[in-house]
Amino acid sequence: MRNQRTIYTALRIHMNTATVVIVMLLAGCDYGHKQFRPSSEAASLPGPLVVEVDDYGRFWDREAADAALKTIADASEDQNTIVSVFIHGWHHNADQSDDNFRNFQTSLERLRVKLQEPQYVTARRELGLEERVNVIGLYVGWRGRSLPGWLNYVTFWGRKSAAERVGDGDLREFFVKLQKVYMRRNNDASKPTFMGLLTIGHSFGGQVLFKAIAGAFERDLLNAAANAQAGSTGPPKLMEIVSGLGDMTVLLNPALEAFQYERIDRLTRGVSFMDIQAPVLLTVSAEDDSARKYWFPIARNLNVLFRPKFRSDELKELWTTALGEYEPQLTHELEASNGTLPPKESVSTVCKIVKQDLTGRPVVSGGAELSPKTSGEYSYSPVVIAHTSNDLVQEHNGIFGKNFGDFLIDYVGFVQGKRMCLIRGRS
Repeated sequence: MRNQRTIYTALRIHMNTATVVIVMLLAGCDYGHKQFRPSSEAASLPGPLVVEVDDYGRFWDREAADAALKTIADASEDQNTIVSVFIHGWHHNADQSDDNFRNFQTSLERLRVKLQEPQYVTARRELGLEERVNVIGLYVGWRGRSLPGWLNYVTFWGRKSAAERVGDGDLREFFVKLQKVYMRRNNDASKPTFMGLLTIGHSFGGQVLFKAIAGAFERDLLNAAANAQAGSTGPPKLMEIVSGLGDMTVLLNPALEAFQYERIDRLTRGVSFMDIQAPVLLTVSAEDDSARKYWFPIARNLNVLFRPKFRSDELKELWTTALGEYEPQLTHELEASNGTLPPKESVSTVCKIVKQDLTGRPVVSGGAELSPKTSGEYSYSPVVIAHTSNDLVQEHNGIFGKNFGDFLIDYVGFVQGKRMCLIRGRS
């Protein structure tokens, strides 16, 4: 009997090992690793521009990426232009039939309609800008789906690593070039036009986006902190604006560990900011996102088995908890609301917003209220880590709802208002 149990145990171990090997081989196969859109289609308007990145972080077609940059630069040369960038997450790709691609198209149409509402037209007129505004979408495709059907759920570790490679690759250079276009278009106060830039990453797409921009953001924070003015009480005060990528970077239900954000969190909590600082990094996590609340920690804890022992429980928790789910890093709550606050300091009297605190006190817009967890603690902060109710974002994938979209458009509009007024020397 003992020999039978020993044989059974050995067989079970071998079967489990074989299963793991098969899964690893399947996860590493070539399924879905292809270019979906050729250059001629990827650079076409009025549909979203498309750039695609392979599993090694290289553009499938550099000409398509260059064409997209040129399209944006040319379009924003002599007309108001807002560029909205979306990076999809796990289970998705650049196929035109992908639901993320279709939902992104729909959101662009809602944005075009929203920007023609009277308060936005009035704001552009008050700033001496042309009233019309052009909207360009940019969809970043990568191999989020690497196995067919339900098999794709075993690719968590492979797609997490791929997302990090994509963020570390050609896309980082692309965003540097895009930022230069953005700066050139907005630094001339005599021109009656502006360029807006919003970048959004969802799930593993949030990992892609964070990897692409985090290094530059950390350097900006460190340089500003080095020149901070020490006060007799309280933390040192920065004497310069901390910039991000464009107007704002948004991470929606990001599938990256809180450990990656820890340095930025520590740097921002150790200083205070000028009253002209606007938020440049917004993270929004749904309260009922079971994928990141439960499955992400399980997957990360399995990964821990192959790593050195952590020196503290805090480090382990940072490593195994998703950004936005680690309580000590949370700064805000985002809830549905019917109010409007403050009515006389919004885009309708646009340059009163220059010194408005968009993070240290409640801000209500687009049917939602963003409130700091502790009043005044996060005044004029460049970062917001917010939890939201399912009235705005449903579960892990419900990110394209109208209510949340309206809030995001208005909130980014506040940020753009602050920047445009400062550029034009008005307050």
